[in-house]
Amino acid sequence: MNKIDVITTQAVRIEYELAGIGGRILAFIVDLAVMGAVIFLVAFFLWLININADWVYLVTLFPIFIFYTPCMEFFNNGQPVGKMALMLKVLQVDGKHPELLDIIIRWVFRFLEIWMTLGSTVVILVSSGELSQRLGGRPSNTRVVRLMLC
Repeated sequence: MNKIDVITTQAVRIEYELAGIGGRILAFIVDLAVMGAVIFLVAFFLWLININADWVYLVTLFPIFIFYTPCMEFFNNGQPVGKMALMLKVLQVDGKHPELLDIIIRWVFRFLEIWMTLGSTVVILVSSGELSQRLGGRPSNTRVVRLMLC
């Protein structure tokens, strides 16, 4: 497994193991399940209050699907629920939490890498790359690492 060394601002060296493709896929599946559950609950609530307009469902549910990942990465310091469950985390090259611009860059590339190519681009890049990075991780200078239990 590939590893990276991060030197913190206090000059402490931390070694992280880069996340492999299997953990990333499982985290993605967990995130899809969480998104599905949230969308189901919101749709059920809309049905309970007797809203029958399709556009309300679209305007309410579509943003959950689109913005789940960047919002969760931003508010949870690089860890949507799937990454939390599998002890993975998005970090900048210097070991800091990803900034908003980094998350936006990853999110824009996500559409191309995952949805347009059905994940094949991610599988190829993460499996074959020295740094196990997605295409979106390169311009944002981020890596997905495995967190160790202490």
